[in-house]
Amino acid sequence: MCIRDRAKSLRVQGHPDTSVKLIIDIMLESQRELKKDPTATAIPFSVFSQVFRAYSAFRACDYDMSDELTISELKNLLYLYEGDEPPQYRVDGEVKELHKQGGDTISLSEWMNYLCHSSDGTTKVLNDDLWKMFKKFDKDKSGTLTVLEVKELLKEVLRNRVKVSVTLDKDFEGIIQGLAEDVMKELDQDNKDDHMVDDSKRSLTWSEFKTFIQKTTSMQEKLVKFLNEYS
Repeated sequence: MCIRDRAKSLRVQGHPDTSVKLIIDIMLESQRELKKDPTATAIPFSVFSQVFRAYSAFRACDYDMSDELTISELKNLLYLYEGDEPPQYRVDGEVKELHKQGGDTISLSEWMNYLCHSSDGTTKVLNDDLWKMFKKFDKDKSGTLTVLEVKELLKEVLRNRVKVSVTLDKDFEGIIQGLAEDVMKELDQDNKDDHMVDDSKRSLTWSEFKTFIQKTTSMQEKLVKFLNEYS
């Protein structure tokens, strides 16, 4: 389906043009990031479905079509989007992350921007795989990733990207551990200026994790190249 048809399918449902523009922009930027083509305009169903699922979850909770939800409705929104009921302490953490400007409502743009990440600091790219990866390794369902959880995440990413199966020996374990600790120390906003905090006690929120991925992409590329050559 072309972008014009997808836009029409949203407008006939009565959604405001501002909402349509937001969704189309995210779809386009997500597709361009996927294809590494800044001129891409066609939106494949895979990209459309990812963005529309996030949009639809918000709309299902937005009964008056105001483009805003109360903070108390966030739990329902997360439940609809993820398929599992989140614990209240997780919801409280998401509220803090999602609604940093204060107030008593959450807008559609805040929700969509919260889910999106950026590879260059300016674009809005929604990638379901990144969100699922974060939730998969958030073993305690706290809404944050510890150093140990980030380390396990990096190990799985590397195993999936090397050309042949390799066993990560102690040297590689140390490299991964150091990468996780160094970047987390830089991004852990709650303890950024506290040099006495044990690195093992640091954790990343979803917003910090998105920045973590952006910062470590080039490092991962170099490590994957080395692993492929080594193996």
